[in-house]
Amino acid sequence: MFSPTYVQLKYWFYPIGNTPAVNLLRDIPACQGEETIKILSLACGDPRNVLFSLWCEQGHNTQRTVSFTCCDIEPAILARNVVLFTLITKGRPSTELWDLFYHFFVPAESLNTLRTHAAGLVEASKSTEKWASSPYGKYIEYVDKATLRELRRYWTRYASTEEFPQARTAIAQRSKEIGSMNFATGIRSAGPLWCNASATMGYVYREFWKTGVVAGNSEDLSRLNGKGEVNPMFAVSSAASRDFAVHYGAEPLVGFHLPEAFQEEVAKRSGGASEQSKRAVAIAKSQFKAWCESFCDYVSNDRVHVSFFCGEALALSHDLQLAITLDQEPGYNARTYVKPWSACPLLLDGHVDLNASRDLPCDPFNVIDTSNLGDHVGFINILSATAPLLRRDASSVLYTESLLMVSEDISASLSTVLGSDIATFSLLIGLAPSGLLTGVTLDAVSNETALFKFIQGEMNGQKQYRMRVSWKYPQFSDASVVGVLVRSTGSDLQVKFEAKELADYLFDIYKTMFAHEDTSKLMAKFARIKDAQYLVDLQRYTRAGMAALLRLVRATVQVDWEQTMQLLNNHLETDRSLLVGSNSLQELYVHLHVLGVWTIKSLESNPDQLRKGFGLSLRPRSGEKGILAADDTPSVVQLVLVVPREKLTVFTGKTPDAIGTPALHVSVTQTKGQDRYENCFYSFQAFFGDVVYDDSTKNASVVQEDEHGWLGSADLVITCAVPAFGLLIGPKNGIRAALRINTNPDSLARFAHLGMRMAVFETGFNDGKRLFVCRGAPKLDTLRSSLMQKEWTKR
Repeated sequence: MFSPTYVQLKYWFYPIGNTPAVNLLRDIPACQGEETIKILSLACGDPRNVLFSLWCEQGHNTQRTVSFTCCDIEPAILARNVVLFTLITKGRPSTELWDLFYHFFVPAESLNTLRTHAAGLVEASKSTEKWASSPYGKYIEYVDKATLRELRRYWTRYASTEEFPQARTAIAQRSKEIGSMNFATGIRSAGPLWCNASATMGYVYREFWKTGVVAGNSEDLSRLNGKGEVNPMFAVSSAASRDFAVHYGAEPLVGFHLPEAFQEEVAKRSGGASEQSKRAVAIAKSQFKAWCESFCDYVSNDRVHVSFFCGEALALSHDLQLAITLDQEPGYNARTYVKPWSACPLLLDGHVDLNASRDLPCDPFNVIDTSNLGDHVGFINILSATAPLLRRDASSVLYTESLLMVSEDISASLSTVLGSDIATFSLLIGLAPSGLLTGVTLDAVSNETALFKFIQGEMNGQKQYRMRVSWKYPQFSDASVVGVLVRSTGSDLQVKFEAKELADYLFDIYKTMFAHEDTSKLMAKFARIKDAQYLVDLQRYTRAGMAALLRLVRATVQVDWEQTMQLLNNHLETDRSLLVGSNSLQELYVHLHVLGVWTIKSLESNPDQLRKGFGLSLRPRSGEKGILAADDTPSVVQLVLVVPREKLTVFTGKTPDAIGTPALHVSVTQTKGQDRYENCFYSFQAFFGDVVYDDSTKNASVVQEDEHGWLGSADLVITCAVPAFGLLIGPKNGIRAALRINTNPDSLARFAHLGMRMAVFETGFNDGKRLFVCRGAPKLDTLRSSLMQKEWTKR
């Protein structure tokens, strides 16, 4: 995985959006004829952006088709979205759709509608073939079969007669906790009239949690005939405990554009906020109805298609890079897993007719929207994963968004998260913020400035400032620039760099990505955390993420790449500023090799050849077992570590608040002999289940995955790519593998009983049931071969 692995036992469900809907077609001119506009929406959340975009597009009177590929890691979000889309096209009243999608409590009649409809979805989703032949198959598809299977589980629960009493109790408790709390971020829906909305948006927030209907409006409350029924589409999520997990910040009106409701300041008299909230609800309902009608028109004219993928955005994006660039046959080779904490392989196999032109997202996208994923997985990770997926056209656009503050200086926010000046970084990836190119932005920021300065000004803890950035190809809008580039570099995209300058620059970015490991900056970091937590202090990257950035850079610029990497490697090997920098080099080398970026000498050959050509003191093959004894041992193998369930009580034996969100890594050490070492691997896959090693294939098989995860009974399985030669250095009984908690002052305080090494579990090769070496990761057909990646880079 390209971002760290965290233990996150406290789960929040985000069924409705927390920012106003955006028009994803805003930058695509209507003059682009009748072509299909392809949009990739990562961390898509609820469907407000899809509905709003189509409603905005309808006014342009174009006849083009819009194809959305929507990805979210939470299956309940996608299950809800499919329910809404399919109910819209069945012509259900907008009041019923409003109740089911936005209310905690619904009338009995609406619940019956949901149960009946969900039962129909369960029947239609027995297979991808059956779904394709259903009425919904013409406009809703799935990137992989696993997504359809996963969503079917949620529709099954919607269709049941489950009553969810724990949800009603949790909502009441949450309402008490909220009390008179204000709702600062709600002013975003008021746009420039934010100053008139603060009191009212606080009121609608409290009333929503108190009554379970939007703003506690009397019209919707009257239809409940009392307390109403618990809405399964809020009660059901992937929370392992099956508890009600809706985030305490949820409030439906934030997803709409409501400035006309706040043209006048709320009256000072009692009830003023209530009157203003009625106007806001009425406007939101009218917008929702118009959006639904527009979607229905698009479906009727076969001009919209929506494909869903349930999984991690970075995993999908990197897999699509290979599928698009190499024009691979889809659905047959799994190279990664769909998301963290899952053994499900990612297969692009969700469509019935693999030859149909719109069956797979196998062409570059006109628009890519990444929501505020960068806050969670890192903006460099996002750009490395998505930039190669963008169609090379003047109108193509990639949107990034942040909600979390990274700096007191707003103007330095983007350069802070990139660890670089924006112009140089843009040259590296071939995309530039449109604001950098033009000096203007189309996104209003007055309410964000107000939110930051006047409303959050005295708050401690993480502050918010919403910033959307449009990334575009700078050269395609200027024919003269294209001509200069073609004449100087032979390419309309690449810029020339000197090897030393590029190596120095990349090393600076590397140090920014792993600044949390820099011992010289720890005290400054603690001072910031004490005053106000900023995103820049959070760990978002692994060495696999650095390798992915280098892969993009190699494909984008013209430079002596071998010299650049040699110079960069010199920096890496001699640097002592990062706490675990030298311990993480082997992980970086592995991913550079696997991604086809660059291969260090020790990974160019298999262990047998290293014994002869490099004179390394490796154990003889005759004394080994499995893949390490094979004639064709690859230079990179998979280490599989099985952590006993009882060892996990270090996490499950405490409350979620007591353990926080610790990050994990795999440690491989040689504890005996002269060649002692410790290598740390932060990029790995973890899941719960039973695995069995098969000596005939030299691989591990997943017998059964435990879907209950942390609340289940199965052991924790860790699989990690490591260099094979390292496992052959020194005595075999000296090799130890451990799952460790990342060391920092917070984790040392919370898990002091584990000692300085912070080992959750450790074992050696003498334990053949807990530690073994495989050719590939469990359930995956192949590792990403370096030859395949090199072909990607060439193209």
